[in-house]
Amino acid sequence: RTAICESEMGAIEEAAGRVDAAEIQYLRALSIWNQLAPGHAAYRAATLMNLGSVYRAQRRPAEAEDVLNQAFAIARQTTGEDRLLAVVTSRLGGYYSESATPERGRALLNQAIPMLRTPALSNPAELAYAWNLLGMLDLRIGDYRASESSLREAVTVATDFLGESHPDTAIYEANLARALNAEGRYDRAEVLLNRARYVVESRLPAGSLRLGSILAELVAVETAQGEFTRAEADGAQSLAILSQWRQPDSPEIAVEKVMLATLYMRERKIAEAAKILPDAVALQRRLAGDRRLLADGILRLAELRALEHNWHEAQTLFSEAIATYESALGPSHPGMAPVLLEYANVLKHCGAPRAEVKNIEARAKAIKT
Repeated sequence: RTAICESEMGAIEEAAGRVDAAEIQYLRALSIWNQLAPGHAAYRAATLMNLGSVYRAQRRPAEAEDVLNQAFAIARQTTGEDRLLAVVTSRLGGYYSESATPERGRALLNQAIPMLRTPALSNPAELAYAWNLLGMLDLRIGDYRASESSLREAVTVATDFLGESHPDTAIYEANLARALNAEGRYDRAEVLLNRARYVVESRLPAGSLRLGSILAELVAVETAQGEFTRAEADGAQSLAILSQWRQPDSPEIAVEKVMLATLYMRERKIAEAAKILPDAVALQRRLAGDRRLLADGILRLAELRALEHNWHEAQTLFSEAIATYESALGPSHPGMAPVLLEYANVLKHCGAPRAEVKNIEARAKAIKT
């Protein structure tokens, strides 16, 4: 009974975003389940799974992988716990989907989703979460259509089970907006983001991390639509919120600064962009995280140098951005075409041979076709 209470307290702390307090509660519960094993294997596996989620939030990947795999092994070996196994499979898939081996995560998520959809093992909240993870995995590798399809499934399941005004539904809608934004469907993305913003502002405490993430994506959409005044206000609020929850050297802070610098460049505020963009990209390089986001940052820095007429540095950065995009998305991804055309323009300013420029332009045209 004590262990169950500790686990429930951990869940309450985790839901409130107090992951350090949640870790303490889960570890207390786990120490009891370890003493009572193997008779309480399912409780032990569930606590390990929850602890893994906390470690992921704390950015402790090695520990998260360890405890999630422990939970997975116990759930597979425990008779009559197929429902638990489905959830643990989803959580472990979520971990690997964000790791250096994302296809391992895809395999686990594709295994978990049919399990979570069966009547005997039905768990709509976890099913929506799994669809969301799969959609975000496809978004990271640049498969926007597959991402949109999975994220729509997440929104549909969450809306039916949790309701339109639940914060989890709002986050899935915000993630769907990210896919639509990547496809250039800014109007629809903005509608979803503003709805998600309203839900989170009305249902969660002021300055929640979820609001910061939604605002960050809204900045990208508003910048693309030329709504610069709104984008600046939302960007400042997003950065303030993220700074409360994340360390200055976190990937979220780096990405947000890249977005703000992009906004400044669209407004031709070159000096303001130059104050924050080089350091943000340097941080992204040090973190060596998401290759697509790193490519975005390097591309923006290349565009900044081009605006400054520093053509030779711009050429070097464009070349690096293209190589990074190719490693993350593949050489023929549609998103490569506009980058190649920008690169060709920079090559002209650098006095590159006409044949080299023509080859780059021909490659961009072939990708478009």
